[in-house]
Amino acid sequence: MRDTGWLRRNRLEVVGAVLAALAIAAVAVDFEWAEELVIPLVLAIFVGMVWHSRRRQTALAEVQGLAEMRASLLDRQASFLHDASHELRTPVTIARGHLELLRREQPDAPELEVALDELAREGYLVRRRGSGTYVQQPKISQQLTMTSFSEDMRRRGMVASSETLSLRRELAGARLGRFLNVSPGEEIVVVKRLRLADGVSMAIETLHIPASVVPGVQPRDLEGSFYELLHDRYGIEIATATQTIEPTVTNEEESAALGVPLHSPAFLFERTSRDRTERTLEFVHSIYRGDRYQIVSELTPS
Repeated sequence: MRDTGWLRRNRLEVVGAVLAALAIAAVAVDFEWAEELVIPLVLAIFVGMVWHSRRRQTALAEVQGLAEMRASLLDRQASFLHDASHELRTPVTIARGHLELLRREQPDAPELEVALDELAREGYLVRRRGSGTYVQQPKISQQLTMTSFSEDMRRRGMVASSETLSLRRELAGARLGRFLNVSPGEEIVVVKRLRLADGVSMAIETLHIPASVVPGVQPRDLEGSFYELLHDRYGIEIATATQTIEPTVTNEEESAALGVPLHSPAFLFERTSRDRTERTLEFVHSIYRGDRYQIVSELTPS
């Protein structure tokens, strides 16, 4: 089958050439209407060819611009994937800028979908049905050691803080009395706090403390480390602790406080701490975000 691509691309020039040839032939054979026809016909051909030439130049410029944009997007995608695969400590910073650029400049580009699929497979992005695609925050490794949240965050170069959501005093009751090793009728302090790292919510915890351990404590006193408060104000050192960890999902209150969807995966930590005299100092119930935490333990042969 013959290639007709050239004819399609240059059809206006072909028609113009044919009409010009007819006009010249008409003059040559001295048709009566030739003089009245040839001048407007030539002018029409000239105007049409100029218009078509400019339109073609504009189209070529647009095509060239699209080609350059596509090449730029491919370069940025390659750089994005390279950076994200090598700089594991900062995938969030890398991903946000590049994804925003790709979405803004060419939201339907197939290269964008390829990049998103690859990053989702590698764990840098998370796709939520009915919501969208989000950059996955790096997970914090939680060692199974007796350290405070504030100390853990400082070791990672992050700024730890706490927001006291509520503080109340109540009777221990049978269950909490058993955990705290006090009588059911003894007064305890119940504190609910939001724990943050670099301003991002990481966990919501409920502290249960015998009132005799922290006399006069106020909500503002618990905006930092509870263990440091015990040491600095009350002269108490944590000596031992027992901790359990379970998988769970967030309820409505926890989801709202942590800024995650309802029923998001989470870790439930429960810890009972004691001083050197075996006096129980706290029972704490904590919900840690499952998308920001992983549990790490070092194993040795028995």
